[in-house]
Amino acid sequence: MTIKALILSLTTTMAVADSSLYQQGADAFRAGDYDQALAFFVRQQEQGDQRAVLTYNIGACYYRLGDYRAAASRFRSLISDPQWQDLGRYNLALSERRLGHLSSARDLLTRVSKEAGDQRLRQLARTELNSLAQEQAQLASASGQYLLLSAAAGYDSNPWGLNDSLSATDLDDSYTDLLLDAGRTLNPGADNPLNGGITLFARSYSEFSELDWRSISAGVDYQQQNSTRWQPGIGAFTSYAMFGGDPYMATASVRLSLLHSRGDQEVRLRYEPGITMGLDGNDGLDGMQNRFSLRWQLNRDSGWYRLGYRYDSQAQDQQPGDPLTAGLARSRQEMNAATLQPLNGQWAWRLNGYLSRTAYDDESSVTNADGSVSSDYRRTTTLGSGISLRYRPADAWEINAGASCSQSWDTFDIYDHDRIGYSISLTYLTL
Repeated sequence: MTIKALILSLTTTMAVADSSLYQQGADAFRAGDYDQALAFFVRQQEQGDQRAVLTYNIGACYYRLGDYRAAASRFRSLISDPQWQDLGRYNLALSERRLGHLSSARDLLTRVSKEAGDQRLRQLARTELNSLAQEQAQLASASGQYLLLSAAAGYDSNPWGLNDSLSATDLDDSYTDLLLDAGRTLNPGADNPLNGGITLFARSYSEFSELDWRSISAGVDYQQQNSTRWQPGIGAFTSYAMFGGDPYMATASVRLSLLHSRGDQEVRLRYEPGITMGLDGNDGLDGMQNRFSLRWQLNRDSGWYRLGYRYDSQAQDQQPGDPLTAGLARSRQEMNAATLQPLNGQWAWRLNGYLSRTAYDDESSVTNADGSVSSDYRRTTTLGSGISLRYRPADAWEINAGASCSQSWDTFDIYDHDRIGYSISLTYLTL
């Protein structure tokens, strides 16, 4: 394919091919009559002309007419054509930006800037990326704050996490979630931002109100932005939680982090030591907690692949054997993987899975069916997975619907259990 002036941008050019209708469309386009040009091009396509060059010019007409959604659809269809995929991605990025899908536009432009076979197109993508970065920076500096609101409804087949032999047939329950997350930059204009934030969360069950959860957390964090290799960060956080309508616990923690980005890949390490204090008679929760996590992520177009490891430990202040703390001191390791893949500019699907192992510090005892007592240190292995579908009509709005399942195996069979869940959520995010 001969790449002519069309790579300069959609604002000035279109591709050229031979035919009477096509020529009339080309003449109308050059004269600025985009409605007429579109009519000619569409008639040409209806007569069986399925060439990529025609699809491209139809997209160019839609773009000039301000129908960016229709333009994006045409350009997206070109990505599967090896000869047109670079132009398809570049012009799809322009359309996505006009639609307000800035993250999608950024991912597409990044790929064109690195992989396009034409040097001029790579340079155009870099120029557009710089412009997009400036736009996002202006938005961020203008507000210096964000607000996230989310409402969800779901179903849990086993909210108590009980063995089937111990649970009634109607133990399942539905629930609703409400989430508010807000924050702002405390030092606007600084190269390395100091951010403050607050999060409120509430889960309410339809029948088992004794499982209702309420929490509020707040904190500040500092992230170095100008490092070319590892970007260090530090933060301090505190939280308060209620369980079943009663005060349950309070926590305070420090977060140390390192972020390393290289090309499409990034590695993030976090270490979070903290303390937990039980409330309203829950003294058995008092103690120290430690959390370490490692995450690798590979970004591709508007999607990503992620692998992670997480280690949590919870140590109680009381001595082993104290009935208040029996079974509470434990450590947990988890391996997880997830991917998010776009279906088009608005739809995407996500798949995740994890394998965890929990080890309890104190020896536990259970009474068997024959009346004998067995004692051992509990070890629990859990395998879980989930899948969800995301619809994003604009950058600010997001709808998610998903399903999840898990199976747990314990040293004592009496603790074995499974869970199945479904949920749907509506989220609004504004900067």
